[in-house]
Amino acid sequence: SLIYYLVLEGEGEDINNYCYLIASLFETNLKSLYQKMDKPEMVRREALGQLTEMEFRSMCKEYNIDIVTPICVFVIKANAMQAEDMYNILLKAFPKIQGDILSIIDNSAVMLVKNISEEIDGDDLLQLAAAIEDTILNETSIKPCIGVGTCKNNILYIRESYLEASQAIQVGSIYDANEKIYLYDALILERFLYTVPMETCKEFYEDVATD
Repeated sequence: SLIYYLVLEGEGEDINNYCYLIASLFETNLKSLYQKMDKPEMVRREALGQLTEMEFRSMCKEYNIDIVTPICVFVIKANAMQAEDMYNILLKAFPKIQGDILSIIDNSAVMLVKNISEEIDGDDLLQLAAAIEDTILNETSIKPCIGVGTCKNNILYIRESYLEASQAIQVGSIYDANEKIYLYDALILERFLYTVPMETCKEFYEDVATD
């Protein structure tokens, strides 16, 4: 259950009544939020920064999600197909009973919050991303872009890993458009160059790449 504190300045019966009224409205709105929000929607809102930590912790408790669970976020994008179609395809490969969470981010992007072991490394993440790519490619003949964030030691860092995965696609597609899988950790040089003027970084990147 959610624990919160409400403080109003003043004293007397009117202040007490205001406190009860505000607390009642707060609890009603929170219950309504829970009823409307399933697990995929919960992680989508957390990834987009639309929940407070208190709200997210409380919802994790409601859904019996262990907060201290190592995770990694994969963002899968394909402009040539609807996110709902990708979601339905990937749901077969990552059923809800396994503990992984699939969520539709927008019309062209799906997010996978993958439960991982502490021993997983970059090669393992690449293999998983390649398996996701093959699954969609075999079903639709469309090759998606996949961004992989860094591994986090608990689920409270979903947003951080999601932003990394999104940036991996954004940065990686500029410097290697032929590649479709981008690991945030593997784009150290590219992420640095992304912060400098485009013409300058392109010249520098071409010089480094040809050496």
